[in-house]
Amino acid sequence: MFVPYENRIKIDAHGMTVEEIKYELDITLDYLQDNIKQIVVVHGYKYGQTILNYVRNIYNHPNIISVEMDKNPGITLLNVKAKYIKDIGK
Repeated sequence: MFVPYENRIKIDAHGMTVEEIKYELDITLDYLQDNIKQIVVVHGYKYGQTILNYVRNIYNHPNIISVEMDKNPGITLLNVKAKYIKDIGK
């Protein structure tokens, strides 16, 4: 799926633990701007296997439509629901 750059958010997960990337993704997905359709997770390939496996195979969130592998094996693309707005206080 092609998503223009202005509709993406990039998260650099180099050096993060699984707990840190989970927190970062949860916060990002819970409070996503309306125009964002994709999250680009840069985890690396050679030393990012733990994060790669977690993001591609284990992590889930109700706002993720699909997970794509980029041509670059050190990147995972998370496609998100359109116009999601977090209901705060309900």
